[in-house]
Amino acid sequence: MDKTRLPVLTGGCQCGNIRYALFAKPEKFDVCHCRMCQKAVGGPYAALAVSSLSNFAWTRGTPSSFASSSMATRGFCSNCGTPLFYLNNKDESIELTSGSFDRPIDLGPPRTQTGIENCLKWAVIKDLPTRSTDEIKYPPAEMNNYQHPDHETSDKPKMSSLVNENITTVEQLNATEKLEYDHDKVANITFNCEKFMNEPNPYPEMLFAIQTTIKECIDSNCLVSSPNLLKSLSEFIQEKLCIKIFLDNNSSYAHQIFKIYFDTLNISALIINLQNECYNHLIEIIVYVVTEACLYIRVTNNDIHDEQLLFVAILNYIDNLIEKSYLFLELIWNLTDETILIPKFTQTGYPQAVLKWVRIENLTSKLYISLLNIIHNLARHDDGADELSRYDGINILKMLQTKSIVQTDNEMSLLCSMSLALISTPEQIKNNNQFMNKILDQLLQTVIDASLSDDYSDKEGYHISEPLAVFVQLFIDDHILDYVLQHQVPVIILSSVQLFSNLLIRFCSLTDNDLKAQLTCLALFNILWSISFHEEYKEELRQNIRLIGIIKNYDGVMNIQYTSKHMANVKKASDGILCNILGETTLMSEIKTNATKPVIMISYSHANDMFCRTIFDHLHQRQQFNIWIDFLHCRTGDLWEEIANGMERAQVILCLLSESYFQSKSCRQEFTYATDGLKKPIVPVRIENFTPKGWLGIRTTNMKYVRFKNPQQPENNKISELIDMISATLLSEDTPNSPASEQCQKSSITSVDSHSQLLQETPSDNYTINQESVDTWSINDITQWFDQNHILSEIKNLYQFQNGTEMLLYSEFLLPDNEEWKNQYRRYSLRFKKKFGDAELPEHEFVRFVVAMRRLYHTEWNKQQIVPSCTII
Repeated sequence: MDKTRLPVLTGGCQCGNIRYALFAKPEKFDVCHCRMCQKAVGGPYAALAVSSLSNFAWTRGTPSSFASSSMATRGFCSNCGTPLFYLNNKDESIELTSGSFDRPIDLGPPRTQTGIENCLKWAVIKDLPTRSTDEIKYPPAEMNNYQHPDHETSDKPKMSSLVNENITTVEQLNATEKLEYDHDKVANITFNCEKFMNEPNPYPEMLFAIQTTIKECIDSNCLVSSPNLLKSLSEFIQEKLCIKIFLDNNSSYAHQIFKIYFDTLNISALIINLQNECYNHLIEIIVYVVTEACLYIRVTNNDIHDEQLLFVAILNYIDNLIEKSYLFLELIWNLTDETILIPKFTQTGYPQAVLKWVRIENLTSKLYISLLNIIHNLARHDDGADELSRYDGINILKMLQTKSIVQTDNEMSLLCSMSLALISTPEQIKNNNQFMNKILDQLLQTVIDASLSDDYSDKEGYHISEPLAVFVQLFIDDHILDYVLQHQVPVIILSSVQLFSNLLIRFCSLTDNDLKAQLTCLALFNILWSISFHEEYKEELRQNIRLIGIIKNYDGVMNIQYTSKHMANVKKASDGILCNILGETTLMSEIKTNATKPVIMISYSHANDMFCRTIFDHLHQRQQFNIWIDFLHCRTGDLWEEIANGMERAQVILCLLSESYFQSKSCRQEFTYATDGLKKPIVPVRIENFTPKGWLGIRTTNMKYVRFKNPQQPENNKISELIDMISATLLSEDTPNSPASEQCQKSSITSVDSHSQLLQETPSDNYTINQESVDTWSINDITQWFDQNHILSEIKNLYQFQNGTEMLLYSEFLLPDNEEWKNQYRRYSLRFKKKFGDAELPEHEFVRFVVAMRRLYHTEWNKQQIVPSCTII
């Protein structure tokens, strides 16, 4: 395969064993009706695209061929029989069957047709120039024809030597010949490796050649007779080939090598025979190359397809032969290092399985380290952490920490600590002081050690981003944060706050194209955000002028594929830090409306999104309040300045409290800004059995609350209780000099409009709608009609009707005998979602709009039927 040029066209046989590429467009494309071409393709004619051999390459497998004459060879796949090419021995070109191209349409129409004397009447291609067979470049008179005549003969024809060489199959050989065939085939790989090693840059061609030959070995099943040679080949590749050295200097090949070897591992023949000893050495070769290659690339979901059967087969292999499974475990270790891939492993049972394997007695330290790394990688993803916790991972890891093999190995001990921290809640860690102190001390020391090294890794090779990501989750708990920050950092004699601050300053300049640096930077922003909630550390942060400047002006690009639910983006974290330590919010200009209803802001965790939307729907239907909520007002869904703006405009903050709310730094930012900064009244809602604790428990003591035990189906009496509590809170705050009253007089917003600048002024309550023809309606009439029919203002804003005529014309789409209204709902649902920050357009709200439009249409139609009568005499 030509590795320096990109293919222009590709093709191959039906079964895929033979593939080819063209590196330039075909020189010509013709049709031939001669009998030889008809026979060769088994059709009325052959359509052949001509390419020079210099612009052509076989990219997979080698086709079989038949010498159809003394001057020509025709090629095909010996496995599926697909006709592939015609090759004239006197030309430097190859003619490829059009049907074997992946995209025959790219060839365009044929230019000429030859062999016209044999053209079938029904196969004539009109308007195409014609030539007879005698007129072609090499006419039949100049060659010996080896094609069987078009009639039965008494004797079986003698096969040419070329045919015998190429189409003899392994099944036709006797036992002795087959043994020799298998031996030679495998020996040929080793010979090629030795040959390639003498070339200046042997690796690319060698690795592709090995993969091709391995595929042929699998297809021809020639593995049983050559186990020793396969073992030698495996040892040669792992010990002498030095793939790591090659990839260190040629990482651009890594992705292609990973892809073709992983796809080879993923073929059904190998999956079925994964535990067949005859395949062991062959599988070793493939797994070794895949494992090495994936160290140099970012493996994504696009690189791995239809992997479920393979991953289950590997799991079963390890389950039965764990002592021989190091290469497989190393592969899983490297693949799970890409956090985006973790769901593929949780869906195939790896969390439960790896917790089972790690409890097996007398494993080698090499196997233990692989297993613990897999556990740690799984724990870095929310799905993996949930599954590990579900299968008693916390107790299993605690048990492992008591084993001498773990206690005496710093790497194993660190892996256990990080994994435990990631799958435990802060409460679980905090409740065991001895356990907590050991983990936190170890994590902090790892950060310190890594910060002093040139590559920001500790002596075990773990990058500083890994313990920092654990701290992001642990710092949800104020006691844990205090324990870590009270430590003086030895060697450099800094406080822990200075350590984290200086690391952020350092890493903000290292993030370009460095994913680990980006993750480190993101983790540090989140850590400093957690620190900024605490009064005792704010002054130290304020005095670091350089840090403040970086937080204000950071504009680095983050290409991180996945972050856990505990990790906020840089914009949200930096806004939170600045708000906490400087009191800064970049508020939007005031939105002037004449809405008279009190404004309520809803603060909630996105983990409780469905419950929040249910509460919103109930409150909105009552038409008692204007409601500010992020999914209708934040253009990006997470801008702190817009949320702060909404909170400042609100007279009451409705907080939906849950464990997710407590653990969210964003929710903490909103709650503390409302209570500590704005002194706003809070109406707390407790979801299920949640009881506030920590920072939230301190601030909600003695607050009356409403509890919803079934958030999926909120009880009506609880909804009424909540509305009564909101009304009572508003009433208690409604005094002329109260902050809420002043804020309400200062500014207010419309009920649910994220693009309020586009809205027209809301008509006053005493505005009377025009009772004449709808055709005469103004925008005020339209707005009043929407209000009277209790239709969401977002729907009005979405349609932006400018006059009554537009409404009447559109109403015809929504009539009962016209199913178009369903299409309209689908179409406007997408627009609604795009315009209002991913919010869903409730179907019942759209149905209300449809019913009102139908009523409007029929009312107007009936008006037009009442006209003066005329009698014709």
